[in-house]
Amino acid sequence: MIAVMNIPAAAQNYAELGMMSGSGMVFMPTTSISPNAQFRVDISRIGLFLQGGHGLNLVSVSSGLSRSVEAYLKFTDEQSGFAQSTIAMNIGGKFTFPVLLPVIRKASLWGEFATSQSEDHSRLYPFKYSRAAVIVTPFTDIIRPSLLIGAAKPQGADADLMTGACLIVSPFHTTQFGFEYLHGYAGRSTDDVTMICNARLYSNVSIHAGPGYISRPAVSGWIWTIGLSLSSSDCDFHPMIVEHKSEYHLPSIEEIEKGSSGDKKESNEDNKQ
Repeated sequence: MIAVMNIPAAAQNYAELGMMSGSGMVFMPTTSISPNAQFRVDISRIGLFLQGGHGLNLVSVSSGLSRSVEAYLKFTDEQSGFAQSTIAMNIGGKFTFPVLLPVIRKASLWGEFATSQSEDHSRLYPFKYSRAAVIVTPFTDIIRPSLLIGAAKPQGADADLMTGACLIVSPFHTTQFGFEYLHGYAGRSTDDVTMICNARLYSNVSIHAGPGYISRPAVSGWIWTIGLSLSSSDCDFHPMIVEHKSEYHLPSIEEIEKGSSGDKKESNEDNKQ
């Protein structure tokens, strides 16, 4: 028996940049993790079609703390038609389980906490929320589907079920397309459907844009997203899969016998000489 653990992992590149929830899509996080000891800055805008200046500005900084842990800090500023915009801060993170499960290629645990000192006049993105979910994906290749199930809890109220699914297609190393659906992300009876395209401009600079549709108690309609990502590590939307082997290797009985027989042959030849 050979006691070697091979854990497939992506190379140290950014593959799923994300906007609102760390590595992932627009709203939905995926099982992807930021490269270890690397960081990324994302500057984005989410707007409503035919709604003038109504929209959400966001700046986020994410970093890989290890091969299985990432953390992010996000600042948002929403203009919703009031004299004063709503400013909020989000702190979130993700942990990817370092084991392979049957059928499931990768599984991650994600959570974030959002708070604001401003009065909440938000229409697109409610503040003062806590969210937690489990994300799984059956395989990681050119086509990468993910499923999410968890809960979203506003401060001072009960938690609501949150579910989602996304599909990411990476036909080239420089281009990526994504589709996502989320229910309950912004509260009970809310739905988000978005599509996004990522394009790499330089090795560590990429842009992303796409349309979508949101359903909220205060507003429903088509949205658009656009943003710029700057990272300390290269962007590769279809990274090669590498294997990280454990440091220790326990030889099998066959290898031990083969080695001992080789030593005996060498000693016999030395005696003959």
